[in-house]
Amino acid sequence: MGYHILPFEVSDMHFRFSPSLPYLQNYLELNVRTYVKRNGISGLYFFSLDANKLLAVLGARMTTLPYYYAQMGLHKSGNTFHFQSKRRGKRNASLEADYRPYSSLWIPDQDSLDSWLLERYYAWKFNRNSIVEVGIHHLPWNVQNVEANIQTFQVTPFDFESIREGKLLFHFSPVKRVLFWPIKIIK
Repeated sequence: MGYHILPFEVSDMHFRFSPSLPYLQNYLELNVRTYVKRNGISGLYFFSLDANKLLAVLGARMTTLPYYYAQMGLHKSGNTFHFQSKRRGKRNASLEADYRPYSSLWIPDQDSLDSWLLERYYAWKFNRNSIVEVGIHHLPWNVQNVEANIQTFQVTPFDFESIREGKLLFHFSPVKRVLFWPIKIIK
């Protein structure tokens, strides 16, 4: 099973046909997800989504997505990024990593593993009696290869050392515009 650990910065976030909300316009987020299929459609399943704006977390929890409030930082020095996240509250989770994109931008070939990992247009969260479905729209990913140094990895229910035994893939995208369709609750 593959897992996707995705730290990123949300910028210019707003609801459809509305201006940006000052407090929610920009924030940091960390997704821990895996790859699933539902009715033959490839998508994502979220284990957790951490954000550093409490209002964003509380609003997103109303969709029943597993959002958590975290103290986060993203700093850039030259071409190297330093990302850190420490979840607040009872469910401890933390990530600290340095990463540096080193290649030109490229679009993964349609039949490649990179494309299979990146080009997902649905996300699901399974609840007791229902499924939360979110449609996602974006253009194909433009990515760069990345060197990464992970100092702290405590964001998943599995041990990072067991992951290191397999092949790790890292991608970087300087920007990604994403549209989310209205959430559907499927009984």
